[in-house]
Amino acid sequence: MVKNRYVVLFNEPNHAQEWGGEVKPEEYVAVAAAFSRELKAASDDFFVLPAGLDAAAPDSASTMTLLTYLSWAFDYDPNFFTHFDGWTSHSYPNPDFSGSPAATGLGSVESFKSELNYLSRFGVGPNLPVFITETGWAHNQEKVLGAHTPQAVADYFTTAFTQIWQDPRVVAVTPFVLNYPQDPFGRFSWQKPEGSFYPQFEAVKNLDKPAGDPEQIHYGQFADAVLPDKLVVDYHYAFSFKIKNLGQSIWDKENYSLNFATNLPAGSISVSPLPVTEPFAEAKLNLVVATPDVPGEYNLSLQLQKDGLVFGDKFVTHFTVVSRPSFLDAFLHPVATFNLYCPTASC
Repeated sequence: MVKNRYVVLFNEPNHAQEWGGEVKPEEYVAVAAAFSRELKAASDDFFVLPAGLDAAAPDSASTMTLLTYLSWAFDYDPNFFTHFDGWTSHSYPNPDFSGSPAATGLGSVESFKSELNYLSRFGVGPNLPVFITETGWAHNQEKVLGAHTPQAVADYFTTAFTQIWQDPRVVAVTPFVLNYPQDPFGRFSWQKPEGSFYPQFEAVKNLDKPAGDPEQIHYGQFADAVLPDKLVVDYHYAFSFKIKNLGQSIWDKENYSLNFATNLPAGSISVSPLPVTEPFAEAKLNLVVATPDVPGEYNLSLQLQKDGLVFGDKFVTHFTVVSRPSFLDAFLHPVATFNLYCPTASC
């Protein structure tokens, strides 16, 4: 999981078949605005996006042009576009999903630019983050109709990714579609029916890309972490406790560990490695405390860390190391009699 919870509210409602059989921009505006308000009230982490519209749709009995639809939406609710954190674009290379990557304007792979330009008349900023959630060329393989060979499609994708979608406003591009080699989307599928891939898969895979490093919330909460307030000198004590993963990351021993600080002598504390722990699961850890041979006041703090940075709850305890009691004292006033691990060689 990541901090931002991306939600796209519906799909191409400027098509009647995508909105209950009728194109009703005023209805979409009311529903989408209500969804956005509820999501934002539930968590600030929701990143809400509007439905991507079909930029090639005409004004007809069953469709509405993108520009007309946006104009109707604004007329119905001038604050409608303020409900969203970014913009969703279906920047397909039309006509017939077979246009040139060099084409411009609505109905091209840079349709998003025209969409943002049009939105500016409604007070929407020109630097709105763009998510191209649908795009792609149709190929002519596997008995499907398409103007281009798979290799031509691969070349077009390379051009689009390296020359057009480098626009700093474009956050993500998710071409349509990775794996759907059957009707009705076989001509868009990157994967063949038998499982291998068309050339565009390797072409895009091999492009240089920035490393994905989305922000995550890291948080852990201690449970059953209790140490006695008195321990005996020159003993090894074993304790177990749990930490619940209340964040979004998956813990593992390679990247996560338990950081501790203490005024005990060096080497007095050892902690078991952190097991793989998914969000909302609990990790069980073992802690061994070796007490010194000199009585005194000591403290210990524990906190999770990732790459040297601590996070989550901090467990802090203070305890007294006392001289070993006589048999009678131990019977009358037991000190840390539970969780005894083993005595040192001198005991």
